[in-house]
Amino acid sequence: MLFKVTALQPAGWSDALKRLLAMENQHDREAYTEAKTDFVQNVLDAGPFE
Repeated sequence: MLFKVTALQPAGWSDALKRLLAMENQHDREAYTEAKTDFVQNVLDAGPFE
């Protein structure tokens, strides 16, 4: 799953993403962690928010 941050996004997106990933990967903790890490990396790559 790939998430790209393109604009300011509410912190609620992170919570919603975690819930979605938990449902999709309920039996695969490593897949959940990897997908969440991809999201966090995209946020960091997007740079500082105003």
